[in-house]
Amino acid sequence: FITLDEMVRLDYPDPVKRRKFMKEVRAEMEALEAEYQRELSRKLQRARESTGISQQELAYRLGTQKTAISRIESGRQNITMGTLVRTCHAMDAKCKIDIKISKLR
Repeated sequence: FITLDEMVRLDYPDPVKRRKFMKEVRAEMEALEAEYQRELSRKLQRARESTGISQQELAYRLGTQKTAISRIESGRQNITMGTLVRTCHAMDAKCKIDIKISKLR
């Protein structure tokens, strides 16, 4: 077993090239995180709309403001796992998270 840090050190022994690579990796991870957040926001909005619940009603069920629901659904606010679970419960929905493993090398 080799750690990611060890793998990067082996592949990029030059510290300058290693820093450049890690900067690129961080940028890619941030872009991927933003993509996942947008996808989650869209799915929550579609789920809410399919149940016929308004943002106002969902906010009431969650004990929050309509603007908070709007921010989540528009992707302007990250959602915590706890909020995701409570939101699904408030819509009488189940949440399924799918993780697919791919090899690093």
